[in-house]
Amino acid sequence: MKTFLFLSSTFLLLALIGKQTAAQDSISFPNRKLYIAIMVSPDLGYLDASSIEQFKIDCTAGINVGYQLKESIAIETGLLYYDKGYSTGWDEYYYFDPLDAPNVPPYNTYTPNTTIPDYYKVNYHFKYIGIPVNAIYQSGKLKWKFVANFGGSVDFLISTKYAFILEFENGNKEKVTAKPAGDYNPINVSLFAGIGVAYKLTKFSSISMIPTYNYGLLKIDDSNNPLRLQNTGLKVKYSYAIK
Repeated sequence: MKTFLFLSSTFLLLALIGKQTAAQDSISFPNRKLYIAIMVSPDLGYLDASSIEQFKIDCTAGINVGYQLKESIAIETGLLYYDKGYSTGWDEYYYFDPLDAPNVPPYNTYTPNTTIPDYYKVNYHFKYIGIPVNAIYQSGKLKWKFVANFGGSVDFLISTKYAFILEFENGNKEKVTAKPAGDYNPINVSLFAGIGVAYKLTKFSSISMIPTYNYGLLKIDDSNNPLRLQNTGLKVKYSYAIK
């Protein structure tokens, strides 16, 4: 959340600074205010950014319609697809022989072999369809321009699953996927912010690359643990003016 507040404050500060140059720094497509944007972002998903072992590779993709309010400011909305989640990180695989259950503690006491895994981790996947509202600010006199974005989305959960990954002594790995037990909240609300660069390709098209942080405001379930999804990624967006 601190990262999100920092990016939001930076966005507002740069927008105020940019007022002095907005008249000279036209980012609008000549005589066209309406545009379509296609976006994809490889992400790292996590619950706690302090543990790199909890990172999981996520992705975001979508299509937006944008409208330029001023020469340096635009708003967008559309549809986004999220594959969010997190990883438990690698841990020792605990087990016991059912025949020795009364006497054997639940951890490794066996002769090593390749039929019982040594380590495991669980990757959780939460797939959403989101409806975003996004504010864009750009500034710059050349083809390369500074760009910042700030917004939020209402996200609807469409599926959940987890991947249980086992690692054996010989280095082999196995993966089993299944649907998690329990109920997850069907709706979430995300806030996102990012700062990057944009490049004008032609008179009516541009491409931007924006490192973006996304924070889930709501818990993913009703448990006592405050499990809120977060991800950080590189948003790559292609925009084309249509009217």
